[in-house]
Amino acid sequence: MSDPVLVAQSGDIATVTLNRPERLNALDLAMWQAMAEAMEKLAASDDGLRCVLLRGAGDKAFAAGADLAEFASARATPSDAERYGKIMDRALRSICDCPLPTIAMIQGACIGGGLQIAIVCDLRICGATSRFGAPLQKIGVVMPFPEIAYLVELEGARHAHRRRRSRREGSIGGGPAHFRGRAALPSLSQETDPPLPRSPAALP
Repeated sequence: MSDPVLVAQSGDIATVTLNRPERLNALDLAMWQAMAEAMEKLAASDDGLRCVLLRGAGDKAFAAGADLAEFASARATPSDAERYGKIMDRALRSICDCPLPTIAMIQGACIGGGLQIAIVCDLRICGATSRFGAPLQKIGVVMPFPEIAYLVELEGARHAHRRRRSRREGSIGGGPAHFRGRAALPSLSQETDPPLPRSPAALP
């Protein structure tokens, strides 16, 4: 069985790969746990790293959301769901709190949990195939408050509220696009997005 998360280092750049391409890198409990451990290890590294890239294996998806097939066992009871949420929050916080700049390299679907990972990175680099969405109403769950806070910080309250309520997926057309800072997902409207609330971490 392949490792759910792969970590590789090339010079001063580390790459963390979500490694379930046969499932479009759908996030299961083992993957959230492995991501938290990998990011915490990189954050404590003294190997002279300058940044961490996060990507999905293959070219079809960054991460196509949670692995719904696991919900019946991993989130069967309130205590199971609470444990799942704590592990997921630990993984997201390990990215958000990483002292190194974090860059999400997004190809294909970036949905649900994948979108939450992209949100907490310092920089998102996307291409023409990138698609974003959080269709939580389809599976009968709500976005936890910590993840809503990340989204509000990224897009501003107005756009975050509209994205949370929307059933559509945002997409990017017209060739590759580079989205910087924490206000950097494609808007659901053609209106001007709010100013960046925080600058991305600078390379030394």
